[in-house]
Amino acid sequence: MPPGTQQFPKYICGYCQKGYVLKKYYDNHTSFCKIRYQTAQETKSIINEEDSHLSLKDLNKIVKSLVVKTDKMEKDIKHLMGFVDKTLKCANIVDLLNQTHNHEVGIIDFVSWYESIKPVELDLDPFFKSNFTDGLYKLIWKHLVNGEKENIKGYREKTNKLFIYTKSLWKEISKEEFHAFISNLRKKVLKTFQEWQIANREAILNGDGHEDYADKVIKIMGGNKSEMAIANGIRDKLYNRIKVDMKSMTKIEL
Repeated sequence: MPPGTQQFPKYICGYCQKGYVLKKYYDNHTSFCKIRYQTAQETKSIINEEDSHLSLKDLNKIVKSLVVKTDKMEKDIKHLMGFVDKTLKCANIVDLLNQTHNHEVGIIDFVSWYESIKPVELDLDPFFKSNFTDGLYKLIWKHLVNGEKENIKGYREKTNKLFIYTKSLWKEISKEEFHAFISNLRKKVLKTFQEWQIANREAILNGDGHEDYADKVIKIMGGNKSEMAIANGIRDKLYNRIKVDMKSMTKIEL
């Protein structure tokens, strides 16, 4: 046949009327089209009947084609997930949060939330049993707002970064701001400890547990750790507890 001469299809699919010049492509197509265009009842009947319209040759073609398509899909998905990971790492989390998580009803301002925390005597037990970092972390976790109204978030793609909701917007909380937050709570804990000392004054003065009391004082004062070291330790604990994978969050649509 001379170059440029148009070839008209010789094989026409009886289901969708699509035409093919070569029989091998026509055969491959009709194997699928036969299933696609049959009604659900007909397909069920084909499966149940011994004299199924699908030959072994047809089934082999379908299986081979599906294997090739599945392999290609897996490679495409792997490539896509790699692209998503890179995109998420470069994404501006603050912008995404303000676009997608700025309309939760009743979400509490982060600053208002931590200012409302009032430690009670029972909250001192974790400080006495462990150390100041663990004690203050447990106090924070006890009062942390979870679920739809949560006001602090962390993501695996943004290592050790925390994002808070304040003044009707999301923002990344700086180390200095987090330090101020911890400092505020620390003052409240020390005030509660002072109240505990007053309530237990006689037992402290007359009892034999002076060493135990001295140990409590050391722990409640933070031991030999600086306030910044304590804040950094709590920040790490909090981040590792609340961090989530961004691509697993359906609210964030890239």
